[in-house]
Amino acid sequence: MENELGILETTSHPNIMRIYELLHDDKFIFIVSEYIKHGELYDYIVDRASSPQGALTESEVKNLA
Repeated sequence: MENELGILETTSHPNIMRIYELLHDDKFIFIVSEYIKHGELYDYIVDRASSPQGALTESEVKNLA
């Protein structure tokens, strides 16, 4: 897991959450990451599907970035 997090720490892409720093002790890994104001994409998709608007259309999905 630390290897994958290390790779993400060096990745810079507008569609990937930025990881600024990784800290760890014997039991835990602490991740200092970019703040995502709208929360989890999965939660948004599920909430939207059960809303009166219905599921996202393809044209709406392509503009989520």
